[in-house]
Amino acid sequence: PIVTGGSSEAFAKARGAAKRALELQPEHAEATSVLGTVAFWYEWDYPRAEALLRRALELQPSSADSQVFLAHLLSNIGRFDEALDEIRRAQALDPGWPVPRSLEGQFLFMARRYDAALKRLDETLQVHPDFWNAHLFRVWALIALGRYNESLEAADHAHLLRPGPEGSA
Repeated sequence: PIVTGGSSEAFAKARGAAKRALELQPEHAEATSVLGTVAFWYEWDYPRAEALLRRALELQPSSADSQVFLAHLLSNIGRFDEALDEIRRAQALDPGWPVPRSLEGQFLFMARRYDAALKRLDETLQVHPDFWNAHLFRVWALIALGRYNESLEAADHAHLLRPGPEGSA
């Protein structure tokens, strides 16, 4: 999988490995995607990240990872309709993966389409009931809709499911 989160050392290593891979194989889709992801999450160079992720998808149109990161980038820069189109492509590429489903809910939330966000997150949880990110994103939608008691319950549930020392996963 593509690098997300983590230390500057991890991003530097990922960037170095991807650059080396591209020296050996200039049309390497995954290495291009990694560079796009580093440009997005670490360097905050959004135009470069978009260009690299789009190039990665030209080289490997079946990459759900690249599709997810392009969609996430587009949402972060406020291009919500494009982000929703791209995240739905990622879902089509990997229908069983809960990440694109829950990110669609997050992107709908970011676009201030709170009812649609909650509906999508609830649909995600019907298929993936223990996917903690969907529970977390659901909290935001419930707060935005003024459903505070439900949001507290959802937050408790997300906390119990989240990865890490205090969560179950």
